[in-house]
Amino acid sequence: MTAEENIYLVEGCEGGGPEEHHQEDPWQEVYRAIQNRLILQADAVGIEEHSLNGDAVPCVIVNLKGIKCLMPLSESGEEKITGLRRLVGRKLAFRVIGIDREANLAVISRRAALEQWAAKTWKEIKEGDVRRGVVENVNPYRAELNIGGIKATLEARDMSWGWVEDARSLMRIGDHLEVKIKEIDSENRKLRVSLKEVLPDPWPSVPSKYIKGGEYLGRITGIMEYGVFVNLEPGVDALVKLPRFGDPEIGKKALIRIDEINVEKRWIKGRLVRLLY
Repeated sequence: MTAEENIYLVEGCEGGGPEEHHQEDPWQEVYRAIQNRLILQADAVGIEEHSLNGDAVPCVIVNLKGIKCLMPLSESGEEKITGLRRLVGRKLAFRVIGIDREANLAVISRRAALEQWAAKTWKEIKEGDVRRGVVENVNPYRAELNIGGIKATLEARDMSWGWVEDARSLMRIGDHLEVKIKEIDSENRKLRVSLKEVLPDPWPSVPSKYIKGGEYLGRITGIMEYGVFVNLEPGVDALVKLPRFGDPEIGKKALIRIDEINVEKRWIKGRLVRLLY
């Protein structure tokens, strides 16, 4: 797969991809997509309840160049309406599965589009690949990505070479990330990925920048029962003892004294000299 094709298998990438056709009449694009099983992309702008097959169904509303597209919950790839709300504001991939041109309506399926992408991705993906994915959900400890139609988990410890207090400070739903495939779970149809492994590793240069006994300015990034994390540079954090003075706060600057450096284990230990406010 070329880098260009890799991007096209990512939901929300600008330009859509080779399967998206731009026509003056959007209905011609819809007919072409139905006939050739093409995947389109457009913006999700809201949620409405519609009667489909006699049942009231929550639907994501997608605007395809003036055509109102209904994406039922069952075709969204989500299980609950809270999942639908996470889709609003994003550019979504979908297949057209029904039309009512007189009413200027189309029924669409994101689930079908992701399944089509996933079938292609599973044939090609391998451990060590670097792929682009879209963030579908994020909490303090991990993020869930979609990579070519496949669910992928990105743990906080794999997001940075340094301490990550809250993954939500690094990324948001809808963000696109280049990540490395660490583990492929074919049985459960999931991936485990790493962001930090595609970022420059700052630790080889640590001995030339910091010495034992030196005092350095940093920013507090985490406060735990066993100590305070102070960021010295992107990807390099020092763990210092809880101070007996002052009240450390995340985001505040601090001067620390380094007591130990272990590049192999990637840690720096020290003590707090001064809090800066």
